Amino acid sequence: MQDGVTRHPWLELRHTLAWARHAIARRRSAHGDGTQRARSEFYARMWSEAADTLGAALVDLGDGFSEVLLGDRTTRLRQDFVMLDDPVTLALAGNKPLVHRLLTAAGLPVPPHLAFTLTRIEAAQAFLQQQAATCVVKPACNSGAGAGVTTHVATRRQLARAAVAASIHGPRLLIERHIAGEAYRLLYLHGRLLQAVWRRPPAVTGDGRSTIRQLVEAENARRGAAETTLTRLRLDLDVELTLRDAGRSLDTIPAPGESVVVKTVVNDNGRQGNSDVTDGIGPALRAEGARATAALGTALAAVDIITPDPTRPLGEAGGVIVEVNTTPGLHHHHTVGAGRGSVAVTVLKTLLGVTH
Repeated sequence: MQDGVTRHPWLELRHTLAWARHAIARRRSAHGDGTQRARSEFYARMWSEAADTLGAALVDLGDGFSEVLLGDRTTRLRQDFVMLDDPVTLALAGNKPLVHRLLTAAGLPVPPHLAFTLTRIEAAQAFLQQQAATCVVKPACNSGAGAGVTTHVATRRQLARAAVAASIHGPRLLIERHIAGEAYRLLYLHGRLLQAVWRRPPAVTGDGRSTIRQLVEAENARRGAAETTLTRLRLDLDVELTLRDAGRSLDTIPAPGESVVVKTVVNDNGRQGNSDVTDGIGPALRAEGARATAALGTALAAVDIITPDPTRPLGEAGGVIVEVNTTPGLHHHHTVGAGRGSVAVTVLKTLLGVTH
């Protein structure tokens, strides 16, 4: 796990801090306004359609807030924020090291991990050296949508860069062993599985002329022209290390028709990267996801799972639970749920106490 760097860890951090701040500022400037506007418009349409289905009235309160009225019943919404889980539960679920401890106590597998800070990066370096695989570095608390997450971390220098990038989102950090398998998101409401989505990593397809960087730019332009697109492909450290792990870089020119995974963090994938696989989730995994939500006391939550085989129990398949997301992004489910029934309608019925 060494890369020949002998400088003190704090020198590594100082060298990478300016880089991380510049990269994040550039990413926000390039994609923040457009994706936020698209996200607001998407959720406004989704909740309006759900209210219409129930015969309820939706009132725009301004600044992204809405109120839904059905007779003498009412609830308020803001994009994917709904009035189900209390602030203590939300804060607990946002604390990833604590979530790992509670899941472990409930007999559910989580990845080997270590919580640390920039001032204790030596502990993370020791953890990295002990692993037989690469690692994932992420913010430990109150982050989402893949923000600050870097995979394929294998060296001290990569760890320093990943730690600084994650620290932009908070001082507490988490390093985990990378687990092989596919990413699945299981959405639960009061312990009942509503839908499971298979989330594939973002990829581009070569044309024999364009570099991977140019292909990413073209993909983002295509997404920008689509009204329902809520994500962009962020050129961050995860891109660099994912490509490096495959012996590539942003300057590589893939062959015509060749599919190239550009990130391991799945949050930046497009609609075509998500599939409804609810019927393919085995009974054991369904029950394990429900146990995860019970361990945290969440009403509405998406359980993020990495496993090579969703038909088998996690322990048997070598899978793990990596996160339990409260206020989960319902757009992941709404856009792939045709024919199964609207997740938004189901959630809104619960919020309004509709039982039929």
